[in-house]
Amino acid sequence: QKEENELIPLKRFLKCSTCNEPMRGYIVRQWNIPYYKCNTPGCNNNRNGHKIHAQFESILGQYTVNSTLKPLIKEQLGDTLKSILKGQQENKEVWERKREELVKKVERLEERFVMEEITAGLYQKYLPKLQEEKVQVEEQLAKTQIGVSKCEDVVEIIAELCCNLSKMWQQSNYSNKQKLQYLVFPKGMEYDRKNDLCRSEEVNPVFSYIAEVTRGLSNKKMEALNKNEEIPVGSP
Repeated sequence: QKEENELIPLKRFLKCSTCNEPMRGYIVRQWNIPYYKCNTPGCNNNRNGHKIHAQFESILGQYTVNSTLKPLIKEQLGDTLKSILKGQQENKEVWERKREELVKKVERLEERFVMEEITAGLYQKYLPKLQEEKVQVEEQLAKTQIGVSKCEDVVEIIAELCCNLSKMWQQSNYSNKQKLQYLVFPKGMEYDRKNDLCRSEEVNPVFSYIAEVTRGLSNKKMEALNKNEEIPVGSP
């Protein structure tokens, strides 16, 4: 057995639509042909791997952006991401205010202890509580640090990936193919032998959104070109 076989990257990623069991992969050595098979006795869900791979690449193509639309996709993604991060920025400001309040409380506690307004017992009682609360606030604040400064880099990576989904999957090794598969289809895919059809249980909403926007931009671009108008940018 070879765990990472380049010829069968969809093993366990595919599930049998009949019994919902992960499909295994194997190679017919005589012709070096990959196959996927459900191991449930009597299920008989077995299919040529080349046929399934071609279908999977075709499905990836549905979420692949035409490279001519990349600048428009980047602009739309940028606007959307900034809108999402706006809420993150507001959360950051809230946690920063809480941190400042806690710092002042610790300073006030220390001052009262030094001025002998409170006993050492009370000081030792409340200081750890304030320090623990401050650590929790710092953790929440750290979650808000990934933000606008990285926005352009993220948009570029996403746009580049979405313009080359099928190509990247074809050229990747076993490990990266698996990562890409689960990135686009987090819950894997089902294979229906009766209808010879692969279908996704769930699509990463980023790719669904991009596919939808791409279709809209493609239609608007064709309309603009036909009318010799400026190509619309930032369409909702």
